[in-house]
Amino acid sequence: MERNAYCYAAGILDGEGTIGIYRCKKGKAVLDFKLCIHIANTSLKLMRWLVQNFGGNYYQNNGGYQKKNPTSKTLYVWVISGSKNRERFLLGIIPYLLLKKEQAKAALEFVRLSGTRCPEERQGLVERCYKANHQDENPQRPYVEHNVSKL
Repeated sequence: MERNAYCYAAGILDGEGTIGIYRCKKGKAVLDFKLCIHIANTSLKLMRWLVQNFGGNYYQNNGGYQKKNPTSKTLYVWVISGSKNRERFLLGIIPYLLLKKEQAKAALEFVRLSGTRCPEERQGLVERCYKANHQDENPQRPYVEHNVSKL
């Protein structure tokens, strides 16, 4: 992969993307942990470029975005899947990230735990990623449990 592609993707992810690790629960039981790496944008050309260069796929977001403003452009969301794809992508972009470097490092550790049962380590990464995602709001903000059963 060309270095410029990773540089560009890092900038797009910093500005238009999300990296999150979530606990999926049903009631009080933790079912699993889920890593989400998404980029949302109105450019179909960008979505196709991401798929061509890094794998994954994209979908059209038919959620509240267009319902609130029907004249809005269509929003697309690119999602990368598969442990090898995610690891390769994260290793390629981490050196160039400015805003989401800590989340990407936690995500890389999470990916490398694939196939192992280690809920304590995974929970630690959930909390680390959460804190990194909310550090600008309030650096002392504690981790808050979320029920993310629909991911």
